[in-house]
Amino acid sequence: MANFNKAILIGRLTRDPETRYLQSGTQMTKFSIAVDREFSKKDGSKDTDFFNIVAWGKLAEICNKYLKKGKLVFIDGEIHIDKNEHEGQMKTFISVKANKMQMLGGRSEENISVQKDSYTDSEKYRDAHKHCYGATNEATAKPQKDLTEGIDSLTGIASDEFDDDDFDNTDMPF
Repeated sequence: MANFNKAILIGRLTRDPETRYLQSGTQMTKFSIAVDREFSKKDGSKDTDFFNIVAWGKLAEICNKYLKKGKLVFIDGEIHIDKNEHEGQMKTFISVKANKMQMLGGRSEENISVQKDSYTDSEKYRDAHKHCYGATNEATAKPQKDLTEGIDSLTGIASDEFDDDDFDNTDMPF
């Protein structure tokens, strides 16, 4: 059976992010968000759920730099459950390990979307496929071959692929 662990949340930060560094130098940023439930109670009020979020590495650095209390964010991550002994009792701590974060803006807020890597997917794709986009420096750019040159616009067949001499009418079944 396949396993699946995914959390997708949109909510507002309940406090400013807190950043710590591990002995290895890896940055970890913690914050929590409040998420309103879709349904309302009979009196019209809504319940709110609170989620602890943990970001690591470059994403942690960006969260610490740009997120502030009250900011609306989109979080895509995984649910983590840790059990620790605290004052002689086993305690369970549930958090969401953020893999992606996008700031959702208001009137003057800018939208910033980042993933756990410092290198976004679009940058990775562009760099891996530079040959498709051509060189960025005009001086080093190589002329691109016209791929449609020599192709019949009606049939889509290259004009040099078949000559009229290649066909013999006696080979036709009708």
